[in-house]
This record gives sequence, C-alpha cells and structure tokens, in this order.
Amino acid sequence: MPLYLGLLGTGLNLAIMFYTSMLAWTVRRVDEKWEWLNITALPYLTLLGLVSFCLLCFALWPIWGFLTLPLLFTLFMAGLVVYPHIMIEKLRPQNEFFPHGLSVVV
Repeated sequence: MPLYLGLLGTGLNLAIMFYTSMLAWTVRRVDEKWEWLNITALPYLTLLGLVSFCLLCFALWPIWGFLTLPLLFTLFMAGLVVYPHIMIEKLRPQNEFFPHGLSVVV
C-alpha cells in the first residue's frame, strides 16, 4: 500500500508541475500572474514530494535496504533536472526568426 500511495503522490506532483508550467501559460493565458500561481503551489509540491519520498523509501526498503535512499534521491533529482528541458522544447517555436518555416539560402 505505501508503494501505491508513493506513486500516486509522485504522479500528482508531476500533474501539478505540468499544470503550473505548461497549461496555465498556454490555455488560461496567465501572463502577468504566472509567477504567483507557481509560488502558491510550491508548499503543496514540497509537502507532496517529501511524503512521496518517505512512502517510497518505506515501501522499497525491504528490497534494496540502505541503497533505497541514494537510489530514490538520484531518481527524483534526475526527474527535476530533465523535466524543465522537456517543457521548454514544447514552448519554443520551431523557427523564431522566419515565420511559417521560411529559410534564407546563403
């Protein structure tokens, strides 16, 4: 049961991060107060991340023992490093200088 709750907390954490970084900017057109939306979500993301980490450590301790802590820490940090790069690629236009895919031949 702790494994499923930890995975649910991690999935909910990712959903909140996705909403605040992608959907609030594109769907709701929150341009001015986008920073405030992220600031209000930070305590919930932090608490959810800590609870998920503890639950996953408790659930996976019988399998990996002491290695559970560094393995989960590495996985969570890798996710935090990779996630912004995935989202930035979706927000970036294909060709910034030439609209509609026109290119200049040199």
